[in-house]
Amino acid sequence: ASAPRLDGQASVAGGQVIVAGFPHAAERVEGLFFLYPDQIVVDSSSAVFARGRLSAEGTMLLEGDLAGQYELRLRGTDLDLRYPEDWRILADGRLTLSSDGRERLLSGTVEVERASYVRDFDIGLTQLLRAMFERRPEVVDETDEFLLETRLNINVQGPDALQVRTDVAVLNGDLDFTVRGSLARPVLLGDVRLDRGGTIELTGTRYTLERGNLIFSNPFRNDPSVDLVATSTLREYEVNLNVFGPVDDLQTSVSSSPPLPSLDVLSLLTTGTTDALDIGGRSGATSDDSSAEEFLAAQAASLAGRRVGELFGLDQVQVTPLTSGTSELSTARFTVGKRISRDLYLTYSNDPSRSDKEIVELRWQLYPSIAVLLTGTDNDTYAVDLRWNKSF
Repeated sequence: ASAPRLDGQASVAGGQVIVAGFPHAAERVEGLFFLYPDQIVVDSSSAVFARGRLSAEGTMLLEGDLAGQYELRLRGTDLDLRYPEDWRILADGRLTLSSDGRERLLSGTVEVERASYVRDFDIGLTQLLRAMFERRPEVVDETDEFLLETRLNINVQGPDALQVRTDVAVLNGDLDFTVRGSLARPVLLGDVRLDRGGTIELTGTRYTLERGNLIFSNPFRNDPSVDLVATSTLREYEVNLNVFGPVDDLQTSVSSSPPLPSLDVLSLLTTGTTDALDIGGRSGATSDDSSAEEFLAAQAASLAGRRVGELFGLDQVQVTPLTSGTSELSTARFTVGKRISRDLYLTYSNDPSRSDKEIVELRWQLYPSIAVLLTGTDNDTYAVDLRWNKSF
């Protein structure tokens, strides 16, 4: 059938555009359209979008085989995006949505003023990186042709824009990557460079970041390669930590200055002592065996906890080996956590050797920076805490 023959003009005022699966809608849409026999021209249009302004102009061809070809130029200013989930992004952008009748492409440039990761749960570094950069998109209906078949080629620039504030990390950095894939399944290609001076926490020890890079090179999924170097001061030693490799298989290595054997560094991290020091009144002669035992126990506990969590669908499973005054392994604290909903997180912790060490904590995240904690113990006591995180 031939394309409809149009002639004239039309205007829109007060309209609304909603995209399924996206947290923002275009509201108070206004526009002026010119209708010609062979094309529709968007002369000017604007809308309130993500607390900012979105404007558009462009052309759609209607003549014969050209029907379905269009080019729509979009400009967003002062946008306050809550997408992807758990992120808040302040940005400006210039994008073009075009189609030649066969393929559809969304391309352009986005300048990020700030990209803040706002989720604040007590999770490990690996889980944090997965949550930040492997967030699955909203479930997309396989029949949603627009999201599935709209290809992406968007350059994202954000000098000093990245901010991460969680229980295990305080980080800043630069964004420089390209978004490829589709609207339904975007993929990042490029770098995230972390600033020196940030902090991360691993197994109870806080480290200061010396170098941090996340490199996205997988064109099929968000699978960053990590290269982190951080230091921490324990007693008179400076401990150096290197975390490297893909997020799904992170590797770590430790060293110290002044230099210590590897087992002594591990002992320093787990017990605060080395074989050169007395442990519980004993000489250091047997501390190698104790350090090795504790390290292997911690490694086994970590592996077992991860597999138990995957088996039972738990978000956190942690087994922490505890030591007695003689540095001999005596028992372990067992902690499990489960996210009940987007805003509620339940944690249970128990030391089987102590009847008074059973703790249940319910965390309610009211806002990105405000949380309420309800803590109960087995002696029928409860505590309510209000936590407010403020960045300066």
